[in-house]
Amino acid sequence: MKLERAEQTDAEGIFRVLQEGRKFLKEQSVDQWQTSGAPSLEETKEAIARGEQYLVRTDGGEIAGVCTIIPYEPDYDVIAGSWKQDGAYLAVHRVATAAAFRRRGVTGIIYGGAEELARERGVKSVRADTHKDNAPMRGVFLKNGFEECGVVRINGGTEERVAYEKVLK
Repeated sequence: MKLERAEQTDAEGIFRVLQEGRKFLKEQSVDQWQTSGAPSLEETKEAIARGEQYLVRTDGGEIAGVCTIIPYEPDYDVIAGSWKQDGAYLAVHRVATAAAFRRRGVTGIIYGGAEELARERGVKSVRADTHKDNAPMRGVFLKNGFEECGVVRINGGTEERVAYEKVLK
């Protein structure tokens, strides 16, 4: 399995994985992806069209995990804390693993693939954020070498998220 750019034909499958992620967060009592309706199928299709939607596909063709990767996140311009470096970065958002593939290293493939993409683009780090109560994702960040940097506000400043960064060597 490896990270690859998604095609429009993947949109429905990606959306199913995102819905499984939404359900998982609700089961964990994490108030993330619960009220805004995001990420939606339409947003998924738009991310694919921009070339920002990625997935991890099994050898059998199943979608095991999904994410979006963008070159700049305006919500990261202001942080209560400090980023590890001031240069260019890639931001990884909307990470979800299909229920059948949880705890099988899919998020490691996602973040490893994002790092590889960053290196190819000459980018110095990878950034991400998550809800303070999303213990599974916070653990993923630490396991994959990210450092907690502070708190950012997203969605027009209405929601706080814990921000992480991994500086690439």
